[in-house]
Amino acid sequence: MKKIYPLLALTCLMQTVFGQAPGGITTNLQLWLKSTVGTSTTTNGTPLTSWNYANNGNSFSATGTGPAYTDSLINFKPGIRFVNNLMDGPTVASAPIAANKPDYSMFAVWRSNAHGIFQRIWLQAGSSGAADGFSLATWNDTRMGNEIETSPYDYSLTNHFSDSVWNITQINILNQPLSDQEIVTDSNYKTGPTVSNTDALNTNGPAARHLGNTLNELGSKSTAGNQSLNGDIAEVIVFDRPINTGGEREKIFSYLSLKYGIPLNANLVSSAGATIWDATANASYTNAVFGIARDDASGLLVNRSNSIVTGTGNGTGRSGKGNFTLSNPSALADQGFLLIGNDNGGFTQSSSVRPGAQQFSQKWKVQQSGTTGTVDLAFDLTGLTSTGTIGVPNNFALEVDVDGNGNFNDGTQYYVAANSFTGNVAHFTGVTLNNGNVFTVLSSPTSLPVNWRNVTVGLTAGGDIAINWQVDNNQDGKLYQVEHSLDGTNFSVIGEVANNPAVKSYSYLYASPAAGIHYFRIREVDFDGRSIYSKIVSFETKVGPLSFRVLSSLAVSNYSQLEVTTPQAVDVHLELWSTGGMRISTQEQSIGTGTTRITIPMNQLASGNYVLKIQAGSITRTEKVIKP
Repeated sequence: MKKIYPLLALTCLMQTVFGQAPGGITTNLQLWLKSTVGTSTTTNGTPLTSWNYANNGNSFSATGTGPAYTDSLINFKPGIRFVNNLMDGPTVASAPIAANKPDYSMFAVWRSNAHGIFQRIWLQAGSSGAADGFSLATWNDTRMGNEIETSPYDYSLTNHFSDSVWNITQINILNQPLSDQEIVTDSNYKTGPTVSNTDALNTNGPAARHLGNTLNELGSKSTAGNQSLNGDIAEVIVFDRPINTGGEREKIFSYLSLKYGIPLNANLVSSAGATIWDATANASYTNAVFGIARDDASGLLVNRSNSIVTGTGNGTGRSGKGNFTLSNPSALADQGFLLIGNDNGGFTQSSSVRPGAQQFSQKWKVQQSGTTGTVDLAFDLTGLTSTGTIGVPNNFALEVDVDGNGNFNDGTQYYVAANSFTGNVAHFTGVTLNNGNVFTVLSSPTSLPVNWRNVTVGLTAGGDIAINWQVDNNQDGKLYQVEHSLDGTNFSVIGEVANNPAVKSYSYLYASPAAGIHYFRIREVDFDGRSIYSKIVSFETKVGPLSFRVLSSLAVSNYSQLEVTTPQAVDVHLELWSTGGMRISTQEQSIGTGTTRITIPMNQLASGNYVLKIQAGSITRTEKVIKP
């Protein structure tokens, strides 16, 4: 019987994984390779012996030395590096596209690291050099497309590419005599596909697109070294039907764009068809769009990201590009997306409304949907000129325009101070970015208003949560607003503490917290109405067995207080007795899970000692209380 359980668990896992598909498009999905799963090794630089399909049990096997698994090649994800390598996949009945099929489609995320050579990324054919082939290939004049081995050979290689630049490519074959080939890339996605004929000489007719099925190859034409790829592959997707209607192309391109940080300069949609980046509404901010995303139907989880326009595979910024990375979403749920794009405004600095601060001219726009929580941002100042001293956190802050009109001189703004530096990279942790916000970066040769030195939380002996913070440069501050949240996203003010320029340490007590995770942040407000947030901190309280605690046996202000902590709702019955055995009063209260304080009136009693009898559930206790 024990042998059944592993098989059952594996079956459930396979059903979960195989229920996913790129963009959520499952119909006729035949081949799905991802560098993030299914590789025979995950050790950097080690050759692959096999690479499993993500959608079924098939796999590719290396012929000779396999391509190398390589860490952080694109958007913090691995890629598979081919240098004259070949991997063979299943053929004949198990080939991705059925023999003589007249219409089909493939997508790939890839790049070439060589120039002036013929290269094959993926192909299916009847035999080497046969005219019944379909492949993503490059020609020696930096053109790429479908090489179908029919003279004049290069007529289907219609789109240009650049060396060492990642591409999203789709080749779509339609069952029609003319204009039957569409090539779509991240470069022409917005304007539409490049359309051509697979039968350029109009002599072969349908034979030009009816495939054989005895070759299914990655990285070379038929043998290692034969038109071999010198480059990298991150993902390959093949359908044995065309993909060009019903928004399917948009869903797959959006999935690949978000996963790999390759911008499309167009709308992005989820697998459910919802618009998660509106290129029309955000028309001024369509440069280098990328973000945090989770889409379970696509198997998409992006919790750390940067754009290939400004950054590299491991997040290192390109000099002078002002690379932002987003990471560590605090509450990322399925169909949660937080995307940003910039206005390509450059990095000159101009005066800000903050005294002494300078503002970078480039601005970023936020589109947020679903649940994402807070995020960490990192901004790379390599190659930028700044009035602030790079490496000094209190010289830098994010300025967030709440109304999103991009004018930082009107409406409401708030500021998020940098927490730390790593080299030339400024780090901002626990930042809340809401839909429609626009933000930029400020710098100053002196400390920006209120430098948050530290914010901490902890549990007091009485079971309350103490929020403590230390500041510098608070001479213009008016007050501190303490904000609380149960989800890390939606905050409300729970108290205020006045600022004193001579005082650098402050605290606030959040009394009687219920069980669960509590999030806190501090908003400092200046006399001019401007504000800046601290980082977000959290504390988890756990409720133990039912317990009672008299907060003070000595009644104060004519009442005593009892604290009850319970793991579930309970009715509490209280009786106050004199030491002589006379019952003076009774009191009942229904309380919920967590910690509750009950007030016991004693204003009508004479000074002296009394006994409090407590009953809740099956527990009975007595406590002494004194009326002074």
